[in-house]
Amino acid sequence: MGVPKHSAVRQSDDLEPARPSFDTVTVTLHWISLLLVLAMTGTGLLYGRMENRPLAPSLLWAHRSLGVIIWAITVVRLAWHLKGARIPGFPTSMTRLHQFAARLSEYGLYVLLLTQPVTGLAQTIARGAPFELLAWTVPSIVSKHFGYVVLFYAVHKLGAWCLIGLVSLHASAALFHHFIRRDGVLETMSPILRRKRELDQAATSVDVRSVS
Repeated sequence: MGVPKHSAVRQSDDLEPARPSFDTVTVTLHWISLLLVLAMTGTGLLYGRMENRPLAPSLLWAHRSLGVIIWAITVVRLAWHLKGARIPGFPTSMTRLHQFAARLSEYGLYVLLLTQPVTGLAQTIARGAPFELLAWTVPSIVSKHFGYVVLFYAVHKLGAWCLIGLVSLHASAALFHHFIRRDGVLETMSPILRRKRELDQAATSVDVRSVS
């Protein structure tokens, strides 16, 4: 009877104690932002392949509109982060360099989520023609300036690939922490995984008591 007991204890010890989770507002805005970023990236990539097809104007409208919505949500996220968010600390197993890299990638994402809609909108305005945005038609504001169009297009394209890279890195790091390090990082932003973790730990505790 002693062997199952030690086995159950080892299973429990493999999991670090649960860390405090992010607050509900932060978690909700995070996952909404992710879905919108995926949609915005998808419409942007599709538009690049279908620029001369009938569906292109609708894709471009959706891409611009999603960018504006993401910009507004990012502003709200930053304000909430500064005023009322519950931010759990890093796991004790993370080195200072690892923590610095995590913060740097987070700040990089915020910068890109704020600047990408601006550079995209600047490129559109520089074309000197009316355009559709959300439920409105924005009139021509300035005369067409080809140099600015090229400049903002290049900056916007570079920022898009940087955003794709950072989001991919962010997701890979979350999966690494969840499946390899098992330090509860992903659970702090995912109530479903956190609940599953708590149920697993409860079941393990029952197993330990039953064989003791």
